[in-house]
Amino acid sequence: MYNQKILLADDDYGNLQSLLEHFGETECEVLYAPNGKVACEIAREVFPDIIIMDWAMPLMNGIEATLKLKAGSDTKDIPIIIATGMMTRPEDLHQALEAGAFDYILKPFEPMELIARVNSALRTSESFSTIKQRHHEVSTLLEDERGSHERELCTYAVYEHKKNEMLLQVRDELLKLEEEAQGKVLKGLRQLRRNLSNTIAQEKSWDNFVFHFENVHPHFHKKLKKLHPEITPNDLRIASYIKIGMDNKEIARITSLRVGSVRSNINRLKKRMSMGPDDSIRDFLMEI
Repeated sequence: MYNQKILLADDDYGNLQSLLEHFGETECEVLYAPNGKVACEIAREVFPDIIIMDWAMPLMNGIEATLKLKAGSDTKDIPIIIATGMMTRPEDLHQALEAGAFDYILKPFEPMELIARVNSALRTSESFSTIKQRHHEVSTLLEDERGSHERELCTYAVYEHKKNEMLLQVRDELLKLEEEAQGKVLKGLRQLRRNLSNTIAQEKSWDNFVFHFENVHPHFHKKLKKLHPEITPNDLRIASYIKIGMDNKEIARITSLRVGSVRSNINRLKKRMSMGPDDSIRDFLMEI
């Protein structure tokens, strides 16, 4: 046990001397607090690797201090060993563990037991920290991957829209050419326009988008319709574009709507979802 910070919270200064004797041969740093209130202040400032907390102390006892530290987002993971010479009943042990203590030890300290329990707490805390770090790394990786997929979805949606616009434009141009054509040329142009119209009719751009969208956000549409059965297919389309991070201008571009119309669509969707004007639909949809 090297370079570790051990905080002892105890109103009996003699116990500090005892602790220093037990850990005197290690390179750990021993800090001292005369009560639970000071222990909490020190813990928030230096973040010790472990706290040995006396139960009975003035101002704030060990159980109260443990509850306070476990409620803090920055101190909740510090392992705490409750130490006492009086509260020795099984129900006392239960109370200490329920408060969030890692372990429970009786005073006066037996040197080998104290060192073993402290080392056990430190090893467990280190393992937990490693797991948390790996979980964070995996979560970050998955979030980056999802962000990449969402950018791909945006690109795909814009591509599909532009492709359909081009097909419609070509169809309209063919219709104009038919007005000036005759004979076999006219017949050929008409057949070409019909084929193109059939292609446009069969084009399932939205279905294709949904297929790719559901790979990134499984069951999003199903969950949203279950929460709000009254929403329309158009609402689902708008909600999907919001879900992948598109702003109102981008939604307007791929739906051929004005930005004001997109805002109106979003407001109607919010009403159907019983959301107030100040509620963020983007935040809500991101949670689904």
